[in-house]
Amino acid sequence: MERKPPAVTAFAVIGDPIEHSLSPPLHGAVFAAAGVEARFDVVRVRPDSLAAFISRVRQTGEPAGLNVTIPHKQRIVPLLDDVLGDAALSGAVNVVTVGNGAAGAAAHGNEVTSAADTAMPGNGTFNAANGAATLGNGADGAAARGNGAAAVGSGAAARGNGADEAAATGSGTAGKTPCPEGRRLTGYNTDMEGLLLAVRRCGYDYRGSRVAVFGTGGAALGAICKAALEGAKEVRVFGRNREKAEAAIARAMALDHAAKLDRAAELDRKPGTETVFSFRGAPEAEKLEDVDIFINATPLGLAGYAEDFADTSFLRGLPPGALVYDMVYTPSLTALVSAARARGLCAESGLSMLVLQGLLADALFFGAPKEEWLTEGNFKTGYETLALRLQEFGA
Repeated sequence: MERKPPAVTAFAVIGDPIEHSLSPPLHGAVFAAAGVEARFDVVRVRPDSLAAFISRVRQTGEPAGLNVTIPHKQRIVPLLDDVLGDAALSGAVNVVTVGNGAAGAAAHGNEVTSAADTAMPGNGTFNAANGAATLGNGADGAAARGNGAAAVGSGAAARGNGADEAAATGSGTAGKTPCPEGRRLTGYNTDMEGLLLAVRRCGYDYRGSRVAVFGTGGAALGAICKAALEGAKEVRVFGRNREKAEAAIARAMALDHAAKLDRAAELDRKPGTETVFSFRGAPEAEKLEDVDIFINATPLGLAGYAEDFADTSFLRGLPPGALVYDMVYTPSLTALVSAARARGLCAESGLSMLVLQGLLADALFFGAPKEEWLTEGNFKTGYETLALRLQEFGA
């Protein structure tokens, strides 16, 4: 009798456009190094097909987990059963677990904050009209092009039904709205912690620091909220859209006040001494003279984006020991990072954040403690893989 090959767990990243995604080579390299039988695919899902796609994932359990990118990070929230931790705080989801939300939450110490297919190997586009995935080259083609994951050894975690697991482990949350028939879908945000860990790798920390965030979009909101929750002394928001900036500040202030009352001892802060927030308009040198960490949370300088920093002279206002962290990772050396280093400042691109949020996602996918995936070996594997890929692209 012919033996069937072992099943390979399939994960996927969804978005539109999605061809640029570095998720497949990142996760593929880490899976292979870890000896995990899994692959990571790319599926283009248009905004008007998102609900139908999520419905099929719920019914079939495939893919077994999702990375979510533009433009779905906020649109996907009401389609999920649970939204945990940083995802609930920021209102943006970049990771979805399928059927094992309770296990993933328990492994990461998250609590539920709010609630609201078909196998698709390789790369393709989900077509809501006929409920099918129009595939590209399939798994073999994806692997041949470097987009698939080499399957090595075994170790993909077994998945059950989320409700059954919650009952078995006692990790369910009372008061959840019963999910529609099918697997339970749980949303997380690993971008916020990924950025925090990237900042710490540079030798800095939000706690006790003056943090400047340039941007007023979703990425900026996550950075603002996380900095406050981690005990930043001050957060200054820079950008062109005052209304969005003030909305982000208002949300962060509310979270900050509530969280600090609960975590005052841990943060070495007295209740009532919350982070100081302000909107400062355009970044200018005199507004940055005592800033410890400057974060670019805009797409300025992104390869293919129409705009870059026309003037980086504001960097001269930063003190010599400040960090400039650019969330943009293509090109690998952005104009902002280059200008900051030319001034003798510590400066890094967003590649480290990309790798770290991916490792956090892998831990969620397999219901494992994040420390098991946040190893130096896994970081090095992911970082070197993506650096080489960007070099091949000339980015």
